[in-house]
Amino acid sequence: MAEHCCSSGTSGQKAGATTAPQPEPASAREALFRISAMDCATEEGEIRHALSGVDGIRGLRFLLAERVLAIDAEAAALNSALAAIRRLGFNPEPISPDQRPSAAQTRAERRLERLRLAGSLALALTAELLHLVVPAYPGHELVEIGIAIAAIALAGFSVFRKGLAALRQGRLNINALMSVAVTGAFLIGRFPEAAMVMALYAVAEAIEARAVERARQAITSLMALAPDEAEIRQSDGRWQRVVRQCCGHRRCGAGPPGRAAAA
Repeated sequence: MAEHCCSSGTSGQKAGATTAPQPEPASAREALFRISAMDCATEEGEIRHALSGVDGIRGLRFLLAERVLAIDAEAAALNSALAAIRRLGFNPEPISPDQRPSAAQTRAERRLERLRLAGSLALALTAELLHLVVPAYPGHELVEIGIAIAAIALAGFSVFRKGLAALRQGRLNINALMSVAVTGAFLIGRFPEAAMVMALYAVAEAIEARAVERARQAITSLMALAPDEAEIRQSDGRWQRVVRQCCGHRRCGAGPPGRAAAA
């Protein structure tokens, strides 16, 4: 069954397949860009909003698991789109289709991300327990600060970068709010709370990104069930064959069921 060429988002398995999802092949007209800071639906929404006013863009595909954006656009529109993305504080790096990470590389990156988030959460919990349970001792505040900074480094430096970029652009998104909240907690001496907030937010962001990806894979698999052609009985008893083509364009012919129709 042919793939649908206009689906947006990450690729998924074929219906009924048991193998791991493979990267969706890029269209010949698409330009691929890796955006390292684009890892959840928040960044996708910002980029979509920024590109909504750019004329000449035929399509966008966000592959969040790979942190890759595929843009189908005219040359002039592509330059305008890249300029708009850079104004948001992102750095789109052009890549070729063979530079996209394989399914095995994507799985390895996910495992590393899970370990990083688990380590951040464990450090944040340790800082909280030291603050609540262990009696004060000389230098205890420095220990808490060190553990909190380590937890934030594992979970939230990318959030800080995106938050500062948003603030420079005058945008008050969730990354900007989290950056302000954690910075404020540090300034008033609530180091364990700052670490825990950032760790929990990073975990929630990863869960959201995974949920979006799985939903898109499910939609892609559902679209793959659509037949390439169908025969529809008309009111006068004739059968009309409808052949699916990319992006919903169709060519029609007439013929009885089970027999080839004229194109």
